[in-house]
Amino acid sequence: MSEASPSAVLLRGTAASAGVAIGRAIVVHPAWSEDASLPPPRGDVNTETERFRSAQRVVADELEGVAARARDESPMLSSILDTHQMIVTDPVLSSDIIERIASGVSSEAAIVHEFERQRRTLLASTNSMFRDRVHDLDHMKHQLLVALTSGAVPMRRDGESIVVAETVSPHDMLADHQLGIRAYIMKFGGIDAHASIIARDFGIPAVVGVQEAMTRIHDGDLVIVDGNRGVVICQPDETTLTHYQQLLSDQ
Repeated sequence: MSEASPSAVLLRGTAASAGVAIGRAIVVHPAWSEDASLPPPRGDVNTETERFRSAQRVVADELEGVAARARDESPMLSSILDTHQMIVTDPVLSSDIIERIASGVSSEAAIVHEFERQRRTLLASTNSMFRDRVHDLDHMKHQLLVALTSGAVPMRRDGESIVVAETVSPHDMLADHQLGIRAYIMKFGGIDAHASIIARDFGIPAVVGVQEAMTRIHDGDLVIVDGNRGVVICQPDETTLTHYQQLLSDQ
């Protein structure tokens, strides 16, 4: 088999969930950019505190609802979503954010600062499982910031496509599963990350830790995801495509 033609893009990552998939890419960029400037406070301390509390309630209620829907399909996902809800409503983290707001910064700035402080603690761990939990913090920070700035973000997904993203929240993975998403390619994550665990639970092929995923793959590109080998082939040649189509037909 010719693995890639001169025009093809061959990317390698970690095989996170076994299986092979072929489909068109949908590249999903974060709704909140880490490069975005943090806004100044919109009002006094009470106003900013209520903004945070309101966003917290919105995210917690949404997580509770999704976790309830997930219980029949994936107890594992439901458990992870319960954990996410605990992060969002954690009294110590909430108190730290409110204290930071009281120092005169916006809700957004307080959330970013306090979540980043927690993130550094996890990244310093020698346990890879703890380090992979950084992505749970990132998901919750992201959802709080989105709730603060623009409310719910519509999912840009299409059944039978392959999702390319920095990472995918467990919340979105339930909807993806119901849509019939074929595979995941993620820039970040390891084999113990919750996104990898859920992909395996749903039987969706996934390759994670693909550092160039967001820059080398574009919307509509034909992509092969080999979750057995940790390989992604974008715009494959005819020989490679035929080989993988045969693998799929033999399953």
